[in-house]
Amino acid sequence: MNKNDKIKAIKHIIQRDQLDVTSRHQVLTMRRRYLMAELRGLNLPFHAIGEYFNRGHATVMHNIKLHNWSIESGDLYYITVIQDDIDELQGNAHVKKMRFLRDEILKCKSYNQLKAIKRRVLRNEYEELMSSDA
Repeated sequence: MNKNDKIKAIKHIIQRDQLDVTSRHQVLTMRRRYLMAELRGLNLPFHAIGEYFNRGHATVMHNIKLHNWSIESGDLYYITVIQDDIDELQGNAHVKKMRFLRDEILKCKSYNQLKAIKRRVLRNEYEELMSSDA
């Protein structure tokens, strides 16, 4: 994936998941951190990254610092939260995993897990949904 395609994919994620709103919900802020770091990795200036998220350059710098710290410290919760975005940007989101909606709902123990299930439903990642549409 070239630089422009990756920027376009990140902009799509930001708009689709409303990551540019002024919410401080932990999962949203973690996902913003990851995407900001990805954009910075493409050598975009801090102010340009901030414009995508309706944030200032200082917020972008802080979020990238937190992202780097979370990765370096091996924060498993952070990595779990951003995993779907990592897969989508690496092109792995299109590889259908054997996911079963009923099983994941029954195993769901938190609101964050329920939100992840919702994202997967919207991406048609569940076997039952794919087979019933055919």
